[in-house]
Amino acid sequence: MKQKISELELNNINPKNLKIQIGDEDSTWLPSNYFDVVFVFNLLHEIDNKPNFIQELERILKPNGSIIIADSFYKIKPAKHHGCQNPFLTEIEFDEFLKTQNFQIEKDWKRLNIKDGKGRNYMPRIVQVSVNKN
Repeated sequence: MKQKISELELNNINPKNLKIQIGDEDSTWLPSNYFDVVFVFNLLHEIDNKPNFIQELERILKPNGSIIIADSFYKIKPAKHHGCQNPFLTEIEFDEFLKTQNFQIEKDWKRLNIKDGKGRNYMPRIVQVSVNKN
């Protein structure tokens, strides 16, 4: 990922039952076949190499695990996101991305007719996909 978390920030959010593990889009350094579900919230648009990122998520998922992706998707390509300088994906780009990954969509929640601060239509969307590793 492009933005780094400082050690001071990590120390401020470290409750006793939380282990902080820092990785990047190519390697989480987490164990294989470990998680039932992986959540990707407001992050997909920030990832430069999405296929490698998804491959890493699939590696850390248990067989028949799920990935839940939540992000905002536009009808037309918007300007670059101020935080990461990558544009959000369009609705069509996201649908194509899901197809190229051969995901099975389990649930798909869409909120329609939302406008950003500049009056552009976008769609907050949460998609749960299954990953069959068998």
